[in-house]
Amino acid sequence: MGNNQSRTVKKHKYQDYQRIRELSRGSFGRVLLVKLKKNPKVELIMKRLPYLDQKDKRAADEEIAMLKKLLTKYTVQFYSSFIYDDDICIIMEYCEGGNLRELLERMERSNFEKIQKQSFKILFDVLSGLQSLHSLGIVHRDLKPENIFFDKDGNSKLGDFGLSMKVFSKSYIKAAGTKDYSPPESLRQNKMTFQSDIWSLGVILVELLTGKHPYEGQSPEETIMNIRNGRMAQLPSEIQGEVREMIEAMLNTDPTRRPSAEELLDSDLLKKSIFVEKKSKKKKLNCCWISFGVGLAAFVILRMFLLVQ
Repeated sequence: MGNNQSRTVKKHKYQDYQRIRELSRGSFGRVLLVKLKKNPKVELIMKRLPYLDQKDKRAADEEIAMLKKLLTKYTVQFYSSFIYDDDICIIMEYCEGGNLRELLERMERSNFEKIQKQSFKILFDVLSGLQSLHSLGIVHRDLKPENIFFDKDGNSKLGDFGLSMKVFSKSYIKAAGTKDYSPPESLRQNKMTFQSDIWSLGVILVELLTGKHPYEGQSPEETIMNIRNGRMAQLPSEIQGEVREMIEAMLNTDPTRRPSAEELLDSDLLKKSIFVEKKSKKKKLNCCWISFGVGLAAFVILRMFLLVQ
């Protein structure tokens, strides 16, 4: 959605939206897919959160304040909020490409080179979103495949900031989030830092490359114990060199020894991966123009030939 549409959305109230379907429901509230009655082509997310007691109000207000600050294309965009009944409704960008969990479940794993290329594009996008979040002093605290979304063009966007929290005077905050994506320090000491998000992303990167959670046990309890004790499954032989080194750094049990989002984005491996992707896209575009040029030349020659005849 462009800036003009964003400004238009901000003028609307609850009655201006039509519900399409409910996407999820929980103790946190409900997430609905809606559309504007006056412009049915504009589909949006409406997140309805309870807004009665002070605790709920504070949580919702903090989430909205964070969303307003995140103006990067690598995060799900906030457009508007308003009170309706006993809820606050948050209007956000709808990512019609689904989430990373859905992609993981349908990924074709016969071509590792293709998987690695796709994985590093997602890694770059999510790290870019994290860099913006961390620069504002905010830890996501619930980074998992379900909270990474895709727009219609396949670009990754970081979303669901309901558990995100700002780090103030201390260098860490209280732990939160899904246990099998929570780093060792959250399970051992009930604390998280910016590097906790990096660990969670390291787990996601391994899942992208292998299709498996690197700490998965026979039960949820065993998975949590594996994380707590740093017992990671052996990486497959195709993961070598710089890729293996990056994963091992991201999954270091000591958060102080993990790289930051900025450092990872500045790494030769990621720079090289993104450069190759951009070069490939440019090559495809050039090929399209060449094909168009050849076709146009052939058409002109044929037309001249017919005129001469």
